[in-house]
Amino acid sequence: MFDVYYIGSNSSLKEVLPFAKQITSAKDVSPKTKMYWLIEPNIEVVDYDVFSHRPEMYDTKYEHVWKWDSNNYGGIRLIPKRTVDGVKQVNKIVCKKRFDILDTKTPDKYFDSNSYASHVWCVDKDYKLDSDINWAPGNFEPDYIHSFHLRGQLEHKYPAEEGGIKLFPREWKTADTKFHKFLDATVTYPILYVEDVNDMQQRDILEDEYVWLIDQQHKINVKTVDWVPDPFEGGMIHAFRMPYQLTEKYPMAMGGIRLVPKDWKEAEIKIHPACPVEDENYDVFYVDENEFTAEVFQEYAERSRTDWFWIVDRDFEFNGKLLYVPAEHEQEYIHVFKIPGHLDFRYPNDFTDPWDFRCGGVRLVNKDFDYTKHKYQPKVVPVRYDIFYIDNPSDFATILKKSRTKMFWSIDNEHTISQILNYVPTRDEQKYLLNFKVSNQLLHKYPQEEGGVYLVPTSYNSNTSKKYKGKLTFKSKEYPILFVDDVEDLSVVTEDCWLIDKEYQINDDIDWSPGSFEIRCQHTFHVPKQLTHKYPKEMGGVRWVPNDWNGEYIIHDDLPVKPKTYEIILVEDPNDYSQAIGECWLVDKEYLIDQDIEWLPSNFERDYIHTFHAEGQLEHKYPEAIGGIRWVPLDWENAETKIHTESPFTKPVFEKYSTEEEGREQTTKDWFWVIDSDVEVITDFDFSYVPTIWDSEKTHVWQKLHPKTNRQYDYAGVKLCPKVKQTTGRPKYIREPACVQIEYPVYHLQPADYKHGLYDVYERLAAQSNTDMLWIVDAYTQLQEDFNFDYYPTQWDKKNVHVFADEDGNFKNVRLVPKSALNKEYTNKEIANNSFEHLKQINTIASLKPIWPVIHLQSLERDEFVNAMKAIETPFVWTTDPDIKVNQDLLVKGFMPDLLDINKIHTWQKQNSRTDKVHAYGGLRLWPTDADYSTLTSDTLKFNKFRNLKYVKEVGSTSIPYEIFLISYKEDYNEVDKRLLKVVTKGIHHGWVTHIRGVKGIFEAHKACAEKCKTDMFWVIDADADVTDDFMFDYIPDVYDKEVVHVWASQNPVNGLEYGYGGVKLFPTEMVREADTWGIDFTTGLSNRFKSMPQISCVTKFNTDAFSTWRSAFRECVKLTLNDDAESQERLNTWLNTRGEEDFTAEAVKGALEGNQFAKANKNSLEELNKINDYEWLEQKWNQLN
Repeated sequence: MFDVYYIGSNSSLKEVLPFAKQITSAKDVSPKTKMYWLIEPNIEVVDYDVFSHRPEMYDTKYEHVWKWDSNNYGGIRLIPKRTVDGVKQVNKIVCKKRFDILDTKTPDKYFDSNSYASHVWCVDKDYKLDSDINWAPGNFEPDYIHSFHLRGQLEHKYPAEEGGIKLFPREWKTADTKFHKFLDATVTYPILYVEDVNDMQQRDILEDEYVWLIDQQHKINVKTVDWVPDPFEGGMIHAFRMPYQLTEKYPMAMGGIRLVPKDWKEAEIKIHPACPVEDENYDVFYVDENEFTAEVFQEYAERSRTDWFWIVDRDFEFNGKLLYVPAEHEQEYIHVFKIPGHLDFRYPNDFTDPWDFRCGGVRLVNKDFDYTKHKYQPKVVPVRYDIFYIDNPSDFATILKKSRTKMFWSIDNEHTISQILNYVPTRDEQKYLLNFKVSNQLLHKYPQEEGGVYLVPTSYNSNTSKKYKGKLTFKSKEYPILFVDDVEDLSVVTEDCWLIDKEYQINDDIDWSPGSFEIRCQHTFHVPKQLTHKYPKEMGGVRWVPNDWNGEYIIHDDLPVKPKTYEIILVEDPNDYSQAIGECWLVDKEYLIDQDIEWLPSNFERDYIHTFHAEGQLEHKYPEAIGGIRWVPLDWENAETKIHTESPFTKPVFEKYSTEEEGREQTTKDWFWVIDSDVEVITDFDFSYVPTIWDSEKTHVWQKLHPKTNRQYDYAGVKLCPKVKQTTGRPKYIREPACVQIEYPVYHLQPADYKHGLYDVYERLAAQSNTDMLWIVDAYTQLQEDFNFDYYPTQWDKKNVHVFADEDGNFKNVRLVPKSALNKEYTNKEIANNSFEHLKQINTIASLKPIWPVIHLQSLERDEFVNAMKAIETPFVWTTDPDIKVNQDLLVKGFMPDLLDINKIHTWQKQNSRTDKVHAYGGLRLWPTDADYSTLTSDTLKFNKFRNLKYVKEVGSTSIPYEIFLISYKEDYNEVDKRLLKVVTKGIHHGWVTHIRGVKGIFEAHKACAEKCKTDMFWVIDADADVTDDFMFDYIPDVYDKEVVHVWASQNPVNGLEYGYGGVKLFPTEMVREADTWGIDFTTGLSNRFKSMPQISCVTKFNTDAFSTWRSAFRECVKLTLNDDAESQERLNTWLNTRGEEDFTAEAVKGALEGNQFAKANKNSLEELNKINDYEWLEQKWNQLN
């Protein structure tokens, strides 16, 4: 052996190799052999055979180094005495690092007195720790302080990230801390596998503080037997029950696992709701969905390192552990499982034949499997997550470190959950924090949406989203069931439980619990038709017994248990009994029977084969006494046959669903009923209908009755559907009524509904309706008197939105809407325009146009309007302006605004009475009366300036024509009358034309017109104006020009000028009435708003005599002289220089010249200038100048 050197202290090495030499550093070696061993500080040798190693000659120049754990080399080295050519690593663990353990918080001065130590453990003395800690940092890891927890210990003391076990490096005062989860150093108590775990005395053969007593039939993962009681539970006997193992042997909550303290005789027993010990683990292999074959199973059986192994569809995405241990009587089977909510399309609920690949995508196979034997486990979900019951289930910090699964259950420890948690989240949900409520538990503590049960991903952090999953619904509390010889013997009762005579044939699925006032009484039951000879009196052989029975009995008539049922195997030939698996039913697969057959053979006839018919079925196939339904005993080869003439099988009653999709997903039978949610089934309808074999692939549909006429109008509402959807051909229509359609509700929209979006309103109404269609009537709709909502479409039309006509043939106001139409979102405009994906227009008149009251405004002043509106109680009201004649037909026939316009002010077109053409909007308006008009102004009314205005392209009124006035002073009466007649002959009613004669002064004459006028504007024709044939007095200004003086052009017969002189004028009536002064030119002086109209309105025949000609020229040229614009000067020049041949041209030029001179001479004297409007002064001036 080569020389051995070790650094530091190493008592175990010295004991085995007493010749080993201690040194202070590697420099102190002085070997006498050509190679020597060097053991580093803090190393414990675990394989002393290493020292027998002899390298080959060619390796003696290399340093050899062994492993101290699976990842790191070092600890023990074999080094050449002289030259080292390199290092050779030997892949073998021969030692481990071991550091001293202190029960202090820090090393303090430990390293001062232990100069060779690299690390030291500091451990809270309250931990129950193994004598040795087999952990060390890697060779290349920086010098951290490593902090750990111990699983299940001192969680109250160290709830956060930092634990109470730390490994300190030599330079610990400057080191950072690295936080770990759990250190695998918990004290492990010895395990005794025993026949009777209740015999606590067995643990006394060991002196340990605690000893595990585990039923020897349990198959466990020994690595998970590391649970340690917390300090508050020290000295107790701790009992655990494994959820899927030995449940028949240990029906009680105490189970088959005990952790027994040394002083067990006086110890209390604590029963834990969750078991920390896991089932033994099996290898898992993932395959494609078509690889569940014997060949594939055999391949993996040869590769498996465990006696059982899992074969799993590789498309599953659950993240829990697969745990299940078959019972002793199940060892010969391949076990088949479904995972609810996962790959349901591939492994549907209705496929329960375990030989069918579709039965389940998770299979547990024994290495010595028999491929002909499969067993489906419908009640078992093998995916498991760790379960923790704690005071605050939302405090995940502690249990995050403890969980061995990728998600774990955190449950309020006040919850009582006696059943296995089978929920497996989908892949999408695995990233969420999932929260559940437990039905009817802790409602005072969790009154809101959030419950006291969480399924937590181990990746949880503060950013993890929470998802509320609703209620975990369980049956009544499950109590242990003990099948006994004597139900009167209560010595076996250690907790509330069932005692059941073991001769009963019943299922052990009992959904019953006593009321709170009867919980201390013993409850007794019979099982119908069983053991009546043994229990002939009131008290049967099924007993619910409380642990602290008060001596009272309660005898029940109702039965909380179901009779035992046997597996039903559907076969081609029920005469082939080799198909039987144990005691079972062999049933011709063409029969339609309930999947649960409650008939049982008596205890005296269980050795017989029992044969039956099913009423009304397969009579052509089984015409003789022996039917196609057989109950087969275990020993069928030696059994006699008993033929039953009376069938216990009534016609099957198939399950009822609200949709075909729901039925196909949930039913386990070949047929199922679908009953629409909006029909009422006829009272005596027979649901025992069974289709004939010839119609076995057809959907059967019954008649539906009209709710108002009670007559058949459709085939729908109730149908019998095959499990496999019919894809070809027509359904079978049964000419018999099965249901009555529930009346579709009628909803009348309110004005406020239009403010929030009609689609949302439609959706809300649909949600509160219990029928699949609903009537929706627009706000303010007046229904046709005999319209009674009795239209009910057939199934072919139910997808359509039906819109009914109003009296004008417009499709609006009344709609019959299917809920399915709302699967697509629509805007208000699309709804109003009936832009539905599926639409049907019905010509039936459902609505009329309402008649609204009318306010005839006398003015367009705001106060008059607002006061008039106060008295209106209808939703809408008409108003008419004072200057129009309303279209009475429109008012009489009524009007209803469109859906989107009910909040708008509607305004109609105004027609020009003289052209019969539309010239503006206004005059007639329809107002919504619920609007606020307090801020309305008079100008808004006059100018039609409303924000929410709706223009209706229909003539609502005719504008009243403006009155026409012809003004004369002393002109020839006959000439004036001719001109007056010419105006009347234009089709203008004589009553609209008035002659004003002899009023002194031009201003006064116009005032006289205004006082007589009844329209808001009036026309003025001068006495010398010969109106042209094409001037029709049909002009109507827009609202903004109603206060403008309009002047049309005229033709001058003397000088040929064409402009406003002498032309027809249009004046605002009120403006003229209110005028108290005028300028030199009344037309331009009356208003600062003047509009020159280019159309030639007349010929100004002012040249009828010398004076009239002079007077007209004089007045006009005074005005032109005073206007300094170029256009006026050009016209003045024409007046002054005219040399025409018309009558009195000379007088016209003379008047022009003298008017020009007068204006220049008096341009600064308004008093003088105003005289040109005084006809008497003008006559005097004429006489003076002539």
